[in-house]
Amino acid sequence: MRKKPKCLFVNPPVIEKVAERFSFISMPLAILYIGTFIQSHGYEVELCDMNAGQEPVFGDDIDIVGISCDTVKYTVGMRVAKAAKAAGKYVVMGGTHPTFDDEATLRSGYVDVVVRSEGEYQMLEIVQQFEANGKVDPSTIKGVSWLDGDQFVRNPPMPFIKDLDSLPIPNRELLDVPRYWKQTRSWLGRFADPVYNISGSRGCPYDCSFCIVTANYGAKWRYRSVDSIMQEIEEGFYKYKYRTFFFTDDIFNASPKRAMAISQAIIDAGLADKIKWTAQCVTNIFVKFPEVVEIMAAAGCMGVIMGIESMDPETLKDYNKTATSDDNAECIRLLKKHGIASMASIIIGHPKETRESLQATMKYMCDLNPEMLWINILTPYVGTTMRREFIQSGRLLPNLSWEDYDISHVTFKLDHLEAWEIEVTRKAMTAMYYTRPRYILENLPRLFFGKVPTPVVKQAAC
Repeated sequence: MRKKPKCLFVNPPVIEKVAERFSFISMPLAILYIGTFIQSHGYEVELCDMNAGQEPVFGDDIDIVGISCDTVKYTVGMRVAKAAKAAGKYVVMGGTHPTFDDEATLRSGYVDVVVRSEGEYQMLEIVQQFEANGKVDPSTIKGVSWLDGDQFVRNPPMPFIKDLDSLPIPNRELLDVPRYWKQTRSWLGRFADPVYNISGSRGCPYDCSFCIVTANYGAKWRYRSVDSIMQEIEEGFYKYKYRTFFFTDDIFNASPKRAMAISQAIIDAGLADKIKWTAQCVTNIFVKFPEVVEIMAAAGCMGVIMGIESMDPETLKDYNKTATSDDNAECIRLLKKHGIASMASIIIGHPKETRESLQATMKYMCDLNPEMLWINILTPYVGTTMRREFIQSGRLLPNLSWEDYDISHVTFKLDHLEAWEIEVTRKAMTAMYYTRPRYILENLPRLFFGKVPTPVVKQAAC
């Protein structure tokens, strides 16, 4: 009787030796979901989080290696794939970058099959075939890409998972949970809280031109039940002793009714004064439904991450953003009123960016005065509408590494400014924002003595 195959799932680092540079590392939900799903079907699974300083070991007991990566992790991910292939493993790659750069990934010679978009059921079929036959026939599996000899084949897509409650809650025992506590406190101090991240939904109906989420997870917003989410929150609080939570949903408030139901459930569970949490939200929904902000605050929400991106109407139109500058201002006013920290991100480096537009953006953000501000450089990730447009117009810069797609480097030609000007300005704007007298007087006392948002490494959806 053939033995059950054992899987190793690897999360490459954002940058190499990232654990030496950052400490507020959160658990990798992508490989946690896949690993837990495969484990729930009776297979042995190991997880390796290189982002937390671990290194993969391709021992004799490992049969299949799965690697999940976005664009900025792709270069290291391919090195992992090369090592796994050299060790004689069957190599599977997934994540946003391989999904939309599948042919190049396969032609590297290091990857046997690419799993596109959601990967739970594709991965299960791969493991089951390997168990039954000692090999995999990818031609029978939806949602994968592969090479038939030298012929590239992209199979029809796997339907998106409609019922997210059908997936098991991620088994954190597959990871070294104390490692995340240790890293957080080694950098932020012994009283700092690590972040327990929860994915409550998939998909996004907005399809911003610079974002990969809609293409990867679909335009239909799919969500877990409130009971399922509360089970995960209570596990994090009671079992693992976490007090700080982060909802990784791209739009936590996509349904105001559901956002209020989750908040009420936290209150009813007696956790509102025991935990603090942060979520990514759309500003204009709060403007239309201000009561959502009030109950979120009562439930312990201490920070809202919002993509403001720009103050310019034409730029917002190019980005396919629905919220206006007035919406953003009103949202921040509402959040401040209810004691929730505004954690805003903006994008600089639009192709038509000028020195004057950069100055206007800086003034706009200083007027809004959010408690936290991320300034990112426009980055055309593989699979986005924006990248397709830049390819057609010949804007992309040549000879770049995928590691340059890290929202801090310019990767395309601008009409009026040089790449270095945008990169230098980004650093200067960040320093200027956080050293303003108004910021120091209004925000620092609250950040240090009120609800303190634990720093979150804001990564683009890539």
